[in-house]
Amino acid sequence: LGKAIKNHEVFRNVAIYTGAETIRATVVGAGIHTTNVSGSTIAYSPDKLPIKNIPVITVSPEEEYKLETLSNSILRQLPLYYSEGRLEQVAISLSGNYHTSFKEIQKLAEAIMKGTTEIINSKHSLILIVENDIGKVLGNALNVLLERRKDVICIDGIHAQAGDYIDIGEPIAGGRVLPVITKTLIFNF
Repeated sequence: LGKAIKNHEVFRNVAIYTGAETIRATVVGAGIHTTNVSGSTIAYSPDKLPIKNIPVITVSPEEEYKLETLSNSILRQLPLYYSEGRLEQVAISLSGNYHTSFKEIQKLAEAIMKGTTEIINSKHSLILIVENDIGKVLGNALNVLLERRKDVICIDGIHAQAGDYIDIGEPIAGGRVLPVITKTLIFNF
């Protein structure tokens, strides 16, 4: 069908251009994307946005429940995102359902720091995607622990899974909202 369309007389004089940007895909998969907004309870470094095609690491709810297993889950997954011996920029996704009081969020921030030492020591921003509405307080807790020496982007109200890629756009609505695109590859086995 593609060859028939390409060779049809209507399309013979049409210029064909290669896309400037693409998402990562394979010959056996196709992608879908969803657009959401994360706003009002977010923490971010405005000079680090927009960012595109950031792979997502997901901490499962079972691993997130205990802070020790949360740290270990992140540490175990980071080596999957090395390119030429160096860690790529990644985003870490968690539900944020288990540690919601102020005191618990402080402990959650400490556990995240344990698991993300390599990111903290790299040139990359620390990016967190949280489903529950705790992005701002978690981002602020991390900024305090890091003494603002590291750029932290912490968004909430977004569901992302392992294998997804995210784009986070420039702030809108007076800086209160960030547009977020979640790209998921779909495979037919």
